[in-house]
Amino acid sequence: MRIRSQRQLYFKIQSEITRPEDELQGMSIRLESLPGYNNILSKVLADLIPSGRSKQTGRSGMTAEQVLKALIVQMRKGYSYRELAHATRDSLSVREFLKIPPFSKGFHYKTLQANIKLIEEETLDLLGAELKSFALFQGIEDGKNIRTDGFNTQVNIHYPTDWSLMHDSIRVLSRIMCYTHEDLQVPIKFVNHYRASKKKTFKIHNDKSHKRRRRLNIELIRLTRRTLGYSRQALLVMENYKSCKTTQEQLYLGSLIADLKRFLPLVENVINQAHRRIVKGEKVSSKEKIVSIFEEHTDIIYKGSRNVIFGHKSTITTGKSGLILDIDIHDGNPADATLVKGVIGRHEQFYGAVPNGAVFDGCYSSNDNRDFAEKVGIQNVCFSKETDELSSCSPSMRKKLRNFRAGIEATVSMLMRMFGLTRVMNKGFRSFRTTVKAAVVTYNLFILSRIPLRT
Repeated sequence: MRIRSQRQLYFKIQSEITRPEDELQGMSIRLESLPGYNNILSKVLADLIPSGRSKQTGRSGMTAEQVLKALIVQMRKGYSYRELAHATRDSLSVREFLKIPPFSKGFHYKTLQANIKLIEEETLDLLGAELKSFALFQGIEDGKNIRTDGFNTQVNIHYPTDWSLMHDSIRVLSRIMCYTHEDLQVPIKFVNHYRASKKKTFKIHNDKSHKRRRRLNIELIRLTRRTLGYSRQALLVMENYKSCKTTQEQLYLGSLIADLKRFLPLVENVINQAHRRIVKGEKVSSKEKIVSIFEEHTDIIYKGSRNVIFGHKSTITTGKSGLILDIDIHDGNPADATLVKGVIGRHEQFYGAVPNGAVFDGCYSSNDNRDFAEKVGIQNVCFSKETDELSSCSPSMRKKLRNFRAGIEATVSMLMRMFGLTRVMNKGFRSFRTTVKAAVVTYNLFILSRIPLRT
């Protein structure tokens, strides 16, 4: 019989029966079956609770297990914090994975962000080592044959140009001084050049005349220098200001002073490189350039004659199982040929022996690396695209190693497409490194959940 509406819901929420091959359930089983899982949760709990704070008082928040699993869900599904918060309220599989009681609310996005951000890089390294030890014990990965390649991950910045960097500098410094003068009534004197900067930036972007663009850039340099001078004078006044009425105003003023101290040297670098490039006509090396005043850690990575990446370079090593055995995130753009010794050294440190076979991309090739690999006892070492005269292994073995190396391209593709390493949205180099390692740990957990264990 069809009725108009249901008067009362059932007391127990009827959830869909989770299938054995469900992805999150499989990842949960593998994660909780790790021998050192309790130690990992203890480390996460230590990250969440600052030293000196009592663990027995305060409001009950997310458990350490929920925070760790929320990070795994975010990396696997590619959720933003708002989307992750919605999933904790709406998705039955996510709620079961996070062990949220049936009639409890999900988590607010600010709660998720505040907790996930506290997980340290060392905690993720510990979890990654535990996953590799588990794979070694189960016979999934023995580390006897490795393949190494690199990839680049972008930082969340716009394409840097001299005029856009100067416009960002004027905008940020003017905003800090406006907040200080209007909200806290601090007696600072300055002229807000934001509108003038915006107009000149628009004209530079659309003008096709090189002479007019150069003239507008020089005027923009002058405006940026004036704003920098106003900011330095304002900083002296702000540091000596003692008329804050409340503690909240004092904290607000302290945060503005901290922001101003952070941006002043960066803006000075922006003006310096713009003056050298535009006025003097010099070529500024990539090591001296700053490409963002918000993500000053960003590196300039040239990918041959194809394009330029603004972000960081990472090197990964995988084995026969497809698990990522090593990840190294570089600060700067070191030559690939200088990274081979570090890859082999970290592998030997974890497994207690060098691999029997190692294959690298062609950019890692050098005579020193071949000599080093033979010296430490690697039986078969191959660099892609090397000639028969340079190779130290037989043609048949070289063909097998080259085919083996091709499999790492799929791993790189999965990391970038499925685990969000095309572009990292988090701010700061610490958060960048944590995000990349969280993606690697989630990838390894995902791979282990799809491999049947021996009984």
